[in-house]
Amino acid sequence: MKSMTGFGKGSAETPDVQIEIEIKSVNQRFLDLQLRMPKQLNPLEGALRQSIKQTLQRGRIELYVTLKEKTAHTKQIEIQWDLLERFMQEIDTEAKDRFDQPLFLFENQFAMRWFADKYPDVELKSLM
Repeated sequence: MKSMTGFGKGSAETPDVQIEIEIKSVNQRFLDLQLRMPKQLNPLEGALRQSIKQTLQRGRIELYVTLKEKTAHTKQIEIQWDLLERFMQEIDTEAKDRFDQPLFLFENQFAMRWFADKYPDVELKSLM
């Protein structure tokens, strides 16, 4: 296509995301391509530009991409128990050196209950 004045809109979805693409074009002597899209799609920008350049040779082209995630992404927390144990030993040693008494991080009953509920397979005494 040599030039184009127009507008188009399309969308697609998967179980995880919905994507919407809107394109606007006005006649112009040279190709002026403006892309607006979420940062997580930046790795695709080069391929998208190349694809548009293969089809259009001139015009001011504005392409808008919106991405909506349908599922909430929760980050998984992985506790490195060996590192935590060494950390607690270091704190205990430092507390003994500075204050002449051990520091008990899990002395609070609320904290102990929360920890036991959250990590039922871990015995607190093994960490102290």
